[in-house]
Amino acid sequence: FNVEEAQYSRRVLGKVDATDADFGQNSNLTYFLQPSSKDIPFEISPLNGVLSVNGVLDREKEDKYILTIVARDNGLDKKLSSSVSVEIQVLDVNDNAPKFFAYDELLEWKHPEAVEFSNHNFDSVMMMPVYKASLEENAPIGTVVTRVYANDSDFAGNGNGLILYSLPQRKNQLNFFSIDSKEGVLTTTTRLDYENQKVHNITVVASDLGSPSLSSTAIVMLSVKDIPDEVEVSDKPVFISRYYELEIEENAHTPVELVTLNLTEYYENFKMKYYIYNDNETDIKKTFVIDPRNGTLYLIKSPDRETKDIYEIIVRAERQKISRQ
Repeated sequence: FNVEEAQYSRRVLGKVDATDADFGQNSNLTYFLQPSSKDIPFEISPLNGVLSVNGVLDREKEDKYILTIVARDNGLDKKLSSSVSVEIQVLDVNDNAPKFFAYDELLEWKHPEAVEFSNHNFDSVMMMPVYKASLEENAPIGTVVTRVYANDSDFAGNGNGLILYSLPQRKNQLNFFSIDSKEGVLTTTTRLDYENQKVHNITVVASDLGSPSLSSTAIVMLSVKDIPDEVEVSDKPVFISRYYELEIEENAHTPVELVTLNLTEYYENFKMKYYIYNDNETDIKKTFVIDPRNGTLYLIKSPDRETKDIYEIIVRAERQKISRQ
């Protein structure tokens, strides 16, 4: 017999039939379970062999029962009996939501709509699993933040126990993170900025594939670590090319756009300021200028080859301490 897990009150599963070739009292049969126990949620009618479930079936505790049913005649001189084994398979119902584990702590969380709606049917206060992580600002895109874990005690074979992870998105909200739907690995999708936001509270949802689907929520609390500018600049190359060689005709009509200095991938999302670093060479600053916003170098004074035929220009780029939105 197959029956779904649930609480039952004498629900009929089926009937066990036995026959006796004798006559009269010797052929009257009585059915019973052996051994008889109050611990199992089954009972059988002694008169007709109707088997019923009476109690709670929980597949997560017991997914199968094997019962021995005895049919005994009512002979006056000698009572004879036979037995049969009956297997009852408890079918899974999606009655367990995913549960997070291996988190750092549980924090009390109040539903934002609990005050507005007095007749709501959700828990106004619940304990939320919290994972804690930290990451240096400007870590490369795709850096792993942490991994969350959840399990579901329902049967995986029908989807009730299979879990997918997701990050709920709000309208007009920037996506700083993504999550592997199967593994629960959280990664960055952009560079984080300590000056812009020091802490990110990331909501993670674990949903099963049952119908209807059940889900649970956890929070990843990510602290962004500040990295001093001088460390960033000294450790990472700023420009794709460290040296450019250009040629231009004398007496050229100015202004002339010469070149745009491209940044390495590490710095391309930063707000940078460019300037010519030849402090003691006023002739260079009178002849060339650089756009401080995008690093485009211009010729603003027509050169004279007989006066000077080579210019060596040093350009410096510095990160600005402002938001990079």
